[in-house]
Amino acid sequence: MRAALTASLDTKDWELSIFCKQVAGLLVKAGADVNAAPLSGMTYLAPAIDDIKVVKLLINHGVKVTLARWS
Repeated sequence: MRAALTASLDTKDWELSIFCKQVAGLLVKAGADVNAAPLSGMTYLAPAIDDIKVVKLLINHGVKVTLARWS
């Protein structure tokens, strides 16, 4: 399920993005691990940051929220 959640949140195609984020929502509600670290140690918040609904969904399902310093 981790690979499916990664793929659904990491799409750059705008037309697919809406569908993929709906799929991500279904995966999270079905129990996908929101704290898996698929993207260089970052949580799923990184690719979802542009969609407040997905961010809220991830937070409501226990995603770890941390601040990072970019250099």
